[in-house]
Amino acid sequence: MSDYVIRATDELIGEGQYLLVSTHAWSMGFHSFLSGRDGVPETRYAVLAEQRRDRWLPADPAADWFSDQRDTGRRIWVLGAEEQAHADGIDLEQPSRTQATQPGQAHSEHPTRHRAAAVEPHAGSWQQPDHRFLAELPREPHPLLRRLQHDSPDTPFSGPFTSAADLLRSGRVPAELREAIYQALVQLDDVELIDQATDVDGHTRLALRWHSPHRDRDLLVDPDTGHYAGEHDTVTSDTGRLPAGTTAATTSVLTAVVDHLGDIPTAIGTRRSGVPRTG
Repeated sequence: MSDYVIRATDELIGEGQYLLVSTHAWSMGFHSFLSGRDGVPETRYAVLAEQRRDRWLPADPAADWFSDQRDTGRRIWVLGAEEQAHADGIDLEQPSRTQATQPGQAHSEHPTRHRAAAVEPHAGSWQQPDHRFLAELPREPHPLLRRLQHDSPDTPFSGPFTSAADLLRSGRVPAELREAIYQALVQLDDVELIDQATDVDGHTRLALRWHSPHRDRDLLVDPDTGHYAGEHDTVTSDTGRLPAGTTAATTSVLTAVVDHLGDIPTAIGTRRSGVPRTG
């Protein structure tokens, strides 16, 4: 399906409005102990922890943006159990954020301000794009792929696919560039387009799947808007102590235009309680 073109559109963001990018995430954490005479690290615990992350992006890409995030406290143990972890002295409590959005809450009271890149000393990058970095990227798939391959050579754990996902995760990528990214990635030999995928909250998505060593990594796309819609990483071979089929990380991303900083529409703030499979 490499000839299939994913179309993308952008919402009109008016004066004083924001694009809300809301992420429901489960990410894996590991706890290891030294064992044997040589002190070899042994992974004893693996746990998926749930987070909520919200960003408010203004219409002007050079303007300040805002974020709010929190750990929900929900955990899924893939290796070990909570009681054993406490007995081993592992502190599982995450620092709370006073500006955290509560479940189902329709407003975040004190989101964190992030200064516009125009006043920051560093140049933009795939991981931290500013408006100048985005403006300079090619809008044609083949030149864009060459740029990705130049900036991000292939390794077992990173490469063009990883950098593209980093960029899309920012929520600041315009529609024409998103289209070019998707068309560029499907040209890679180890990437395929999946036309029926489901995110952790049950939304139907397109997926660009990278078959990396020992893992399949899905970059999820909203089929209606072409917006980045999250990611899903699945262990594909019994490496270490994680069995094949285990979810290593997963996110569901929804977007909406809101009238005020901190606003969270009800459809986004609630009904997002999906749980990943663990093997």
